[in-house]
Amino acid sequence: MEYESLFKAARKAGTALADVEPERLGRILQHAARLLRGHTPALLEANARDIEAMPASSPMLDRLRLTPEEKLEDHYWETPAGREKLKAMAEAVSRSDCIIIDTNDADGNRSTRRYAEQRQMKVEEMRQRIADSIGRTAKYLIEADGPGAGGTCRTLMITGGDVLIQTMGELGVAELHPICEMDPGVVLSSFTCRGQKRYVLSKSGGFGPSDQLLRILNKLNRTIEE
Repeated sequence: MEYESLFKAARKAGTALADVEPERLGRILQHAARLLRGHTPALLEANARDIEAMPASSPMLDRLRLTPEEKLEDHYWETPAGREKLKAMAEAVSRSDCIIIDTNDADGNRSTRRYAEQRQMKVEEMRQRIADSIGRTAKYLIEADGPGAGGTCRTLMITGGDVLIQTMGELGVAELHPICEMDPGVVLSSFTCRGQKRYVLSKSGGFGPSDQLLRILNKLNRTIEE
């Protein structure tokens, strides 16, 4: 089935569901949820294939997955390929309200572990190199964003204390000023970089509900609208 046919069918179904009584609608949604859970591996695999097939310039690409080489090679971002990838990231950021830079592999990080083992990297060295890579990436995106209130890279969200420290170090930031707790364990702070005020949401990695990122994004959007 072509995408256009799928979209038309989804719109038609949405219109029909608007007139369904709440009890029946609840049963329908529960059944849909069970189907999604039952097909999760296939859906994730298909999504990964779609993302990998997209060119870096695609406006639909809002999750930028770093490869093992990009995460673990010390001077990768200084190579021609690295510089081109950073430019593509900056273009994606300029087109979207929200971009995720993902350090997880589509295969459950097996590729990164294999890449590290081939180079005899220990776990601590892997963690440090990944934090370094994210820090350098954030620095490039902020510098490419340019001065002025119209900049697009205004707020960062960083998971993991080591990544936060490395990113702030790359930006030359020595102080963070906490503003509030946006969600349990997630702190909104301000910082000044190159004379311009920006914001960072920070949280420890490895915990939190599955919908936490979405909740925080909705809170930020409501704050902006107000």
